[in-house]
Amino acid sequence: IRSIDHKFLMLIVKLKFRIAIKHINGKILIPILIGIPIGIFIMSHLVSVLLSTYSTPLYASLLGLICGTSFLLANFFIQKIENGIDQPNRPGTYFFSDQNITINGISLTVVDPIENLFKVAVIEDTYNNTNLKHLSVDDNVNVEYDIVIKYLEKLNYDN
Repeated sequence: IRSIDHKFLMLIVKLKFRIAIKHINGKILIPILIGIPIGIFIMSHLVSVLLSTYSTPLYASLLGLICGTSFLLANFFIQKIENGIDQPNRPGTYFFSDQNITINGISLTVVDPIENLFKVAVIEDTYNNTNLKHLSVDDNVNVEYDIVIKYLEKLNYDN
């Protein structure tokens, strides 16, 4: 998707479709883009038929998928915590790569958690239009992290 850029648009305007498709790797992207709406159409029709014919088993299956996924995610986070990802100097605070956190109310992504430190990805526009540019080393900030981690933290301390 990143390859749909200025160069791609110029190739389309110049009617150089073969080069444009090669530029965006169209041999892979075009079938995917065609398949998505076809899949949605087929599945929506299938679900409506299943709902009218087999509503109870369908609802039971969907509930099972939701519950099973919840247990798998909880197990995943518990394993992360048990494997020592908690920060030693700040008990009960956990950071993972690609986790979303907020610093002073600004949503950011953790990219490199190491021991009791972590780095965040900051987009230039976010940096320029928030109070992040006024922060310096050792400034106090408000850090909030995922509510799921807070519940798992309580579960971990209760056990």
